[in-house]
Order: sequence, then C-alpha cells, then structure tokens
Amino acid sequence: MEAKIETFTQFFNRDILSRYFNPVWIKGMMENGYDGARYMDSFIENLWMWQVTNPSLVKESTWNQVTNIYINEVELINDLYVYSLN
Repeated sequence: MEAKIETFTQFFNRDILSRYFNPVWIKGMMENGYDGARYMDSFIENLWMWQVTNPSLVKESTWNQVTNIYINEVELINDLYVYSLN
C-alpha cells in the first residue's frame, strides 16, 4: 500500500462524510441505545469545538448537513429517543 499525505482539512472532511454522515454508521450507533446516542451528541459538541478553534475548517454546508441529518430527520430523532430509553 502506498502512503498518502493529506491535509488536516482533507482528513476532517473525509472523516465526517465517511462516519458521521454515513447512514450505516448512524444506524449502528442507534442500535447501541443510549451509548450510541451519546456518541452522536459528542460529535456535535466536537464539531462546535472545531468551529470555535478553527473557523475556516467547518463550513456552513457542514452545519447544514448536520441540521438535515440530525435535526430535520423526524424519523431519526424518534428512533434516537426510543433507543435512548433502552
């Protein structure tokens, strides 16, 4: 395997897309009940931390996707609530 160098911004964006915006990852977290919901919540807190410490890193489009995936998805919110009660 050939080594690849990438900037932190590239790594950051790839990590968000492949993990936190990935429906398979979200479903897996939801299957872990309260622990999974807590982990997804910490993602939002960490994203905010990156926004504060490096404002150019977190784009408005990232926040828009977070809103669409984690807030506007009523079905996801209901499922997270049910899993958090288990």
